[in-house]
Amino acid sequence: MNIYSNQLQSYCSSGLLTQDIVKHFFTYHSDSGWLTRNFTVNHNALKGSRAGKLEKKGYRVIKIFGKAYKEHHIVWLYHYGYLPKHQIDHINRIRDDNRIENIRECSNAENNQNRGISPLNTSGYPGVYWNKRQNQWHARIGVNNKRIHLGYFNTKEDAIKAYDVAKKQHHSFSS
Repeated sequence: MNIYSNQLQSYCSSGLLTQDIVKHFFTYHSDSGWLTRNFTVNHNALKGSRAGKLEKKGYRVIKIFGKAYKEHHIVWLYHYGYLPKHQIDHINRIRDDNRIENIRECSNAENNQNRGISPLNTSGYPGVYWNKRQNQWHARIGVNNKRIHLGYFNTKEDAIKAYDVAKKQHHSFSS
């Protein structure tokens, strides 16, 4: 029995995925962030093909021994030797761009700092909204699951400036 047979047997009994197992079955491509298969599993999973498939939310999912893992978690394990204990943030917000320099482990609050703009947003800028009742631009920011009112402003630019100042103060994680 070789080392991988022992690890596979250990994995099957414990359910713990290791870096060695991942590196045995997949090759990581740093230019694309893709994992490709080192072996043919079946006619849909050929050696050299990109592993996994895209799910509805835009993340790639890879099945390993019948258990589904998000590709970015496997890439993290491939590089750092452990599955992330928290969430993984895609810095550029592209959910299947799993280049190691584009992903980072973070808390839920930190991950929320890198969210896109809501489709309901009226300004095209996060944290800045037109308030019909006040007939002014409203700036606010979320911190520790609370919304902080930054003020009402006559111009969108002033509201954006207020938001930017607060973001630098409260959201140090965001890019």
